[in-house]
Amino acid sequence: MTFMKASISGQSKQLILLFIMLTAVTVLAQQHPVERQVRIKRTYLDSSKRISEIHYDLIGRKTKSIQFDVRMGHHLLFTVDSIVDIFEYDTVNHKMYQYEYTVEHNLKDSIKLKTIYEFYENGNTKSIDYSHKALADEYFFYDSRGNLIKDSSDVIYLIHYTYSKDLLHIMEKTCYKNSMGIWVFSEQYEYNRLNQLVKINRFNYDNKLIQVTAYTYDLKGNKISEVTTSLDIYTTPRQRRDKVSSYTYEYDSDFRLIKVIGIGQWDKPRVISYTYEYY
Repeated sequence: MTFMKASISGQSKQLILLFIMLTAVTVLAQQHPVERQVRIKRTYLDSSKRISEIHYDLIGRKTKSIQFDVRMGHHLLFTVDSIVDIFEYDTVNHKMYQYEYTVEHNLKDSIKLKTIYEFYENGNTKSIDYSHKALADEYFFYDSRGNLIKDSSDVIYLIHYTYSKDLLHIMEKTCYKNSMGIWVFSEQYEYNRLNQLVKINRFNYDNKLIQVTAYTYDLKGNKISEVTTSLDIYTTPRQRRDKVSSYTYEYDSDFRLIKVIGIGQWDKPRVISYTYEYY
């Protein structure tokens, strides 16, 4: 009889523990709902003109991107219906192949531009091979922590990245050198107490400040504004005219970007909106 009571008591404890675990899982699921996987992301100009769309597979990799009504040529004198990029991946996911072609008058161009991306096992980009040679190949180098420290191409540029010496290893500076070995510009980065990027200061070849970009964020960490001031440093103070442009960002309940409003670079505010189709 005593054994029976103990057995029932043990089963009861197991049921209680199981109930607590299921309740905890349910509460966590309500607080942190499973993120829906995007199938297609579409981009519109002024809420009506579709300018691009990106297709993704079930694990979030790009499979296709399309740009619509693209102006081309040296002086942008003609327009094609679209530029299509197809993305394919190898079995171990260390390479991605990008094939690009144009569509004009509903006819697909027979010429495909091929680009090969190679990745390290941790996912960092190792190299970009522009097999069509319209662009110079790129190579990327990292430190032992996985931070990008050098980005270079065969003939065009070399970029160095430096990081803070503390445990956070936040990027502090970027220096850009051209193919002649001359430093063209550099950028220095400032952060707030939450380690969010709040300012980028850009300096020219003679180390003069020429541009400042400032960022603000909402309480959920989403970037909500970006203001860039280009400094007219080589004009006399009386005639100096700094140029200011800004962007504001809006998000949906899933924290996905749905609208960007740009002011200052065009005759009127430019509105870019995004819609999402899910699996």
